[in-house]
Amino acid sequence: MERIKEFDELRNLKRKLEIEQDRLNKLTESLCLINSSDESAPKVDGGRLNTTEDKFINIADMHHEQRKVVKACEREYWGLENEIFNKIRKVGEKNQTYSYILYARYIDMQTQEQLADNKLHYSVRHVRRLEQAARDNYLKL
Repeated sequence: MERIKEFDELRNLKRKLEIEQDRLNKLTESLCLINSSDESAPKVDGGRLNTTEDKFINIADMHHEQRKVVKACEREYWGLENEIFNKIRKVGEKNQTYSYILYARYIDMQTQEQLADNKLHYSVRHVRRLEQAARDNYLKL
């Protein structure tokens, strides 16, 4: 079976987005920890920032940059997902079962066995044939 590059790319973008969001969440936690501990920290006179304030400013800058990275990843992910959904809808105009199989297999990440047993009530062999036909229709678009 030939792989559909768009589905692989979407899966990779989803992983990348999750990683970048995790980094953003860790930076947010760090900001909250520093902010809560900063209230009890003694202030240093002399016109310089104390080390806690330096750390807070550095992490705030990193947080701002990470938000930009997450937004860019989200735009890229949602754009590709929208493009894929439009193609799946076009396949669905010809055969609704094909579009359901494509969505379930490559977006919801269900196995052929799950589709055959729980959803479609077909044999696994028949689901494989339907999936191949659905993939062929998708690749023609």
